[in-house]
Amino acid sequence: MQKYLKEIKILLKITIPIILSQISQMSIGFINNFMIRHFKESDIASISIGTSIWFPVILFGHGLLLSLVPIISRMHGSKNIRNIPQQITNAYWLATLISIIIMIVLWNSNIIIKSIHHINPEIEKQSIKYIRILLWSTPGYLYFQVIQNQCEGLLKTKPAMFIGIIGLLLNVILNYIFMSGYCYYFNYGSMSCGISSIIVYWFMFLAMKIVTKQDKLVNYNTSNGLLKKKHLKLYLPNLKIIFNLFKIGIPIAFALFFEVILFTIITLFIASMGEIQIISQQISLNISSIIFILPLSIGTATSIRLGYYLGKKSFHKISTTILSSQIIGLILAIIISTLIILFNHQIITLYTKNKNVIELSKKITFIIASYQIFDFFQIIGNGILRSYKDTNAIFIITILSYWIIGFPCGYILAHTNYITSKMEIIGFWIGIFISLTISSILILFRIHTLKTKQIPT
Repeated sequence: MQKYLKEIKILLKITIPIILSQISQMSIGFINNFMIRHFKESDIASISIGTSIWFPVILFGHGLLLSLVPIISRMHGSKNIRNIPQQITNAYWLATLISIIIMIVLWNSNIIIKSIHHINPEIEKQSIKYIRILLWSTPGYLYFQVIQNQCEGLLKTKPAMFIGIIGLLLNVILNYIFMSGYCYYFNYGSMSCGISSIIVYWFMFLAMKIVTKQDKLVNYNTSNGLLKKKHLKLYLPNLKIIFNLFKIGIPIAFALFFEVILFTIITLFIASMGEIQIISQQISLNISSIIFILPLSIGTATSIRLGYYLGKKSFHKISTTILSSQIIGLILAIIISTLIILFNHQIITLYTKNKNVIELSKKITFIIASYQIFDFFQIIGNGILRSYKDTNAIFIITILSYWIIGFPCGYILAHTNYITSKMEIIGFWIGIFISLTISSILILFRIHTLKTKQIPT
């Protein structure tokens, strides 16, 4: 029992800065939604649709770069730090390439929006405008992820936490200035939150570079027998390293993309159901996204810890770390579910005072509370599988549970009378509940298989 308590303490020490960092980054979306609540409902719906398209696409790039964490943590554990600079340089090359692709995709997202039947023309126009503003934040966001993943792989979790908090405060200030009309050149109303996001993400990347500049481990100082940072600039793209990053990261990227795109597809399906449904969807997504930070951070901490042990070949400590992470997840999931049920009205009224939106959002948040244990096990389990570089399993499980089983069930419940009368948006969220249940069971089974085989690669 003592070894588990010790490991839980270590995991929490790693996790807490990651949580604060992720909260600050994800809260940028919360702040944007909160600060535009006084605009007309068509503006809010436009931001909702725009964000629903931007988020899964940017998360694809985010997932691709997550391959850096287990690679760096293994090198750190095996004391093979001299090879880290090449990994970082080529991660930046990969981030640049994927940024260009993402920006092209987002610029042409008007094709998706225009395909929505019976959408309000004003919402359509504003959604396209918002995405075409927001897409310019893409390189800054992904470059920040490179340096954040680098630091986390080296157990340096505090820099991203501090920069994230400063970035969040900057986002509030910029939104206030732009939305209040104090800045004549950027008085774009609700669209101003897109301008704010561009400035904030680029600021966070540049600030992170400055903050970590003096860190000897991050910057490979020769006093530790490592490479000087200036040598990092000498590395040209290495196709072998880029391909390895891509090979490990692409299943993670697709898994995250296909998981989150499900929510985007749902948003597009309900876009013709009216503003009440759209706003309720966005509120529920925002609440779910904020909660998502907790298991994601635990999963990242677990991946770092396991990667370090795998690098050291300390396989006897792996089971302790895995079980400890799941204990933390279970306790937090129960607490979160309880808080949602007890305070759902107070949480929802932070976003809106519309009684119809509040009542519909309450029903959805009850479903969100119901699946927290499954969600925590699934997301933490993904972190465990990443440390084993077993990313193909993550992708297969995501496709099976979300798209082959969950989404069809949700669509049938939402749009047909086959099982019960049409449930509209509630039916889709029940489909999400089914997806998470199946996914968590399959991931736990896969982890058990890996532990039994003790796969060190």
